Amino acid sequence: MLAAAAAAEGEAVVYEHLERYLERNGEEATFEGWIAQLHPENVRVDDRLLLPASRHATLWKEQRRRAAAARGKESRAEFIACTGLKGRGRLWPCGPRALAEEPGTAVAHITAEASYDPDEPGPSEAPQPRAVAPPEPREVVVTVLPGEARQRLLGFGGSMTEASAAVIMGSPRREQVLDDLFLPPAAGGAGVSVVRVPIGASDFALEPPGAYSYRDSEAAPFDASRDEALLVPCLQAAKRRCPHLTLIGSPWSAPGWMKSSGSLVGGSLRPAMLPQYCRYLLQAVLFWQSHGLPLHAVTLQNEPFHGWAKYPCMTLDEGQQARLAALLSRLLRANGLATRVLGHDHNYSLVKRAEALLAAASPGDIDGTAWHAYQGRPADALHGAVASLPVYVTEQTAHTHRPREAEEKGTAAGSVAWAVRNVLVGPALLGAVCGLQWNLALDETCGPVLRGGPTNCRGLVEVPSGGGPHERSPEWYGVAHASAAVAAATEAAGCWRVASSRDCEAEKVTVLVTATAGGRWSVVAHNGGGAPVRLRIAFDQAPAEGAGEEEEGAEAPELTS
Repeated sequence: MLAAAAAAEGEAVVYEHLERYLERNGEEATFEGWIAQLHPENVRVDDRLLLPASRHATLWKEQRRRAAAARGKESRAEFIACTGLKGRGRLWPCGPRALAEEPGTAVAHITAEASYDPDEPGPSEAPQPRAVAPPEPREVVVTVLPGEARQRLLGFGGSMTEASAAVIMGSPRREQVLDDLFLPPAAGGAGVSVVRVPIGASDFALEPPGAYSYRDSEAAPFDASRDEALLVPCLQAAKRRCPHLTLIGSPWSAPGWMKSSGSLVGGSLRPAMLPQYCRYLLQAVLFWQSHGLPLHAVTLQNEPFHGWAKYPCMTLDEGQQARLAALLSRLLRANGLATRVLGHDHNYSLVKRAEALLAAASPGDIDGTAWHAYQGRPADALHGAVASLPVYVTEQTAHTHRPREAEEKGTAAGSVAWAVRNVLVGPALLGAVCGLQWNLALDETCGPVLRGGPTNCRGLVEVPSGGGPHERSPEWYGVAHASAAVAAATEAAGCWRVASSRDCEAEKVTVLVTATAGGRWSVVAHNGGGAPVRLRIAFDQAPAEGAGEEEEGAEAPELTS
């Protein structure tokens, strides 16, 4: 009994010493540094300090976990203060109590400080935190240039895979989930207005029955009935909530019989199959249009330089993409379709391959390029020849942590900031017309997903298979934040990005300014720094000469302040 009491007392003293060390050293604290100070040669000799080394490590880890949790709570409070967003379902990050919060409600942000007196008795008397007034916010001036209208914005969103449609349509709360995704931010939703749709199976398809195409053999007819079961009704329900919904189609693979592998997995398109594959893609475009879901654009191939996955995929080099684009663009126009043809559909880091594709293609065959954010940065790619055509950011997923785990680990605010910089607002400032996350919805297992597909992807919302309330991911908030800038895009004239004095990420403050011909202005800002700022919006009354680029025959609005 006495031995146990002595051990407990000794552990308390070591823990107290650890707290003092962390308070003194802050971010520079290390386990090795603490052990060096704890050693009897370096501190007051006390037999109670001599605990086993393994317990030292355990105490260190426990204290660091507590500190990370405290930082997570702090960043969550700061995030809600910045956004004031509310809505349906289980809310991230504050839970059901946040339903009482009105948009714009400030949440107190208190920093706790503790003083330590070495003469005071042990850790049972924990120091009490005291509130510290936050620093005065630094002022950031954003000067809007009304005469400099840039690209027309389509909006923000994600992909409606078969997996996403299955978890949404299979939920008894499907109406709430659809509202939370597709209603505008003012109505409590994320304002999703652009959706990417796989043409045939992606890695996020149902298993069973497994991967599929719209034509399983050369002798078989075109058959897209599998997508009529889930994807069509789900997208029609989405469009009822967002009448200006924009759809982009992307194939993960040609039918297996058209490929060198003879399978949906791996291989490349056989050269002799190029005309047949063009007709296949035309039939897919016509299929979606027949259900009131016209495709604004179709990409030539999802990730054409990634052909070694264990799910549907296909390599398509720059020369093949150029030849496919030439045939497909002519075929679409011959059938009276305005569907655009987009090349690349791969990472920012592969900009040289996108430039090679544009050099190989004839003018008018490719209407723009599509980009993923898994490798590289927007600034690496969205310039030069690439920027001469419309740019679409079509995919990026969050990995590893489910929404609640992201909140608990304190990574949620960082996830939002990363998405804003690399998928949403950052690319828009470089000319992108849209920014899309990956799956709009997945279940608590990060699925459904095909065998061999990734098992660590997070959806925009998590819809539990047991039928409970859904959870918003951090990326949901990023999309909702950006979508506020295009909420007026239902107007016939659309929504245009307007230049400002902060069309870059200077001082970690990212600002997107938009306007419509109807006279509505929006300013969406994200503060990625560690200190609060106060934004002041000013208008420059002297429009720059030659401002206002035109896109596809649409005139830039005459913008005034």
